[in-house]
Order: sequence, then C-alpha cells, then structure tokens
Amino acid sequence: MRSPREITIDEAQVSSSGDTKESINGQPSGLATKLARKAIGVLYRASGIPVGIDGFKKTAEEEWPELDRIAKLGALAANALCAARPVYEFVRPNEPSWGRTFLDTAMALSDAADGCISRKTGGQTTFGAWADQFVGDKVSKTIREVNMAREGTLSPVHPILRTLRDLTVTYYRSKASQETDGKADTSALSKADLLSGKYSTGHFMGSDILIDSPLAEKMPDKLKSGLAWAATLHLMLTGIHNIRQLHDKQKQS
Repeated sequence: MRSPREITIDEAQVSSSGDTKESINGQPSGLATKLARKAIGVLYRASGIPVGIDGFKKTAEEEWPELDRIAKLGALAANALCAARPVYEFVRPNEPSWGRTFLDTAMALSDAADGCISRKTGGQTTFGAWADQFVGDKVSKTIREVNMAREGTLSPVHPILRTLRDLTVTYYRSKASQETDGKADTSALSKADLLSGKYSTGHFMGSDILIDSPLAEKMPDKLKSGLAWAATLHLMLTGIHNIRQLHDKQKQS
C-alpha cells in the first residue's frame, strides 16, 4: 500500500503530464481563452453592432409607432440612401473618368441629403442615426479606400489609420451607451463644434474624390500625398476630440 505522500506525488505527475499533453495538442489554456474572449468583446463593441442593435430595438418599439406616414416615408428614404452608398462602391467603375467623379460627388452629397430628408419629414430615428454613421459613412468609406489602395491611388497607410480611428471611436461610443443603459448621448457632434466628425468626414470625402479624379493625373505625387495626409490627420484629431466628449457625457450620465 502506497503512502499518502507517494499518492500525492503520482497525482501531481499525472496532472503535470496532462497539462503538457494539452499544450502539445494545441488546446488553449485558461488565460488564452480569457484573452481571446476579451479581444472578441472589444472587436464586437468596436464594430458598432451593439449600438445598432440597441438603436433598432428603440426605434422599433418606441419611435416607429409614434411616427406619422410622412415621417415613416422620410425615415425609409434616408435609410435607403445610406444603404445605396456602399452598394455603389461595389459597382463603381474602375477607370478614372469625369462621369465617375460626378457619381462620386453625388454619393458624397447624399450623405447630407439623407439627414436633410429625415429632419424635414420628422423621420429622425435612433437606428437611422446609427445607419448614417456606420453603413453610410464607415462601410462605404472603407470599401472605397481599400479599392483606392489596391489600385495604387492611395497609400495603404491611410485606410489602415482611418479604420483604426473609426473602430476606436465606435468602441467608446458602444461602451458609453452600454454602461449608461443608453442614457449617454452617443450621437455625432453637432456642426457647432469645429472639431465635429462631420467636418472631417466631408474633408476626406472631398480629398478622396479629388485624388481619384482625372484631375489628379496632372498633380505632383507630393501634392496628392499631402492632401491624403491632411484628411487623415483631420480625422485623427476629430476622433480624439470625440472620445473625450464621450467620456464627459458618460460621467454626466
């Protein structure tokens, strides 16, 4: 019969052997699993999906039943314009032309048109505000700039930095909304604020259209690079300001 000490030693060896076998088989440890779950949670928040889900529920349950027919038509029209922008980026012609530049400009102006339609008809909704920021702006911008980088029109550094900026701002927007049960105002800053993202959005849209137009063929490379960097730095600046404002709103709530 083995002594208790021998049993303890044998069990420790078995446990140690089991851990080694798990490591060899590539099974994640408890720490790795926790880190992976944490990373997935951060990415989920940064995607903007939680805010979109909450916004959809609020619109469907509280706002939509209170809208009249004109307001509902206005909300649907505004959301349709938001959805049209990323769809356009998928079917956008590859070759530079003045016709494509005209369509690019029309799509950029539709970013202001959807907000105007929803305001004039009384069709402003929480979900519509999210769709404008996420679908109409971020998704369409990312598709456009990835295509520009692939074609060599824009350095890949710019879509990477701009996307990281958007993910960071969206993460803090989701965080503020969830931790205050939706009480904190996470909507885009108004035009009265000179560091509002609305201005940097218009800036990069105009810059991308110009750099990707036939006019850019006559521009020096340094000028095109300067225009791209000016738009990127403007976006980074408004992103930092937006995060600070979100922190303040979260504290107040």
